[in-house]
Order: sequence, then structure tokens, then C-alpha cells
Amino acid sequence: MKLLFSEASPDYSHYVFPYAIWALAETGEAASAMFAAGFLPSSRNLDRFYLCRNIRVKLEDYVTSSENRRILRKFDGIH
Repeated sequence: MKLLFSEASPDYSHYVFPYAIWALAETGEAASAMFAAGFLPSSRNLDRFYLCRNIRVKLEDYVTSSENRRILRKFDGIH
């Protein structure tokens, strides 16, 4: 995977952020390797990806609230 770092004028309506990290798949490289590194596809050909903006949640500290449980009950039976 080749990495590119770019700066651009933000266009949040089209998910263009001021700073972006791009990855280009090298010949024979599987898209699954890009996904595993935190990149999402930016083209239908799965040859250009952007680094996903994410957040990490320490799940061992997470406790569901009554609102969380109410919403989760609406999805009972969906797997």
C-alpha cells in the first residue's frame, strides 16, 4: 500500500476534509488488507482508499443506559 497525504479546501457536504490520508492498493494487494488498516474505499475499483475518521471506545468501561437498552430492544431478532 502506498500512502498519500493531502490538504484541500473542506467540502463537508461531499465528505472532503481539510487533511486526508489516502492509500493506493499495489498490484495484487487485497482490499481486505486496506480495510484492516482502517481505510475505506474511495473508488468502485477498490484501488483508492481514504483513512476512516474514527473513535475508540473502551468497551470494558461501557455501561448501557436505560435509553440504550430501549433502543436495543427494538432490534431484537436482528442478527
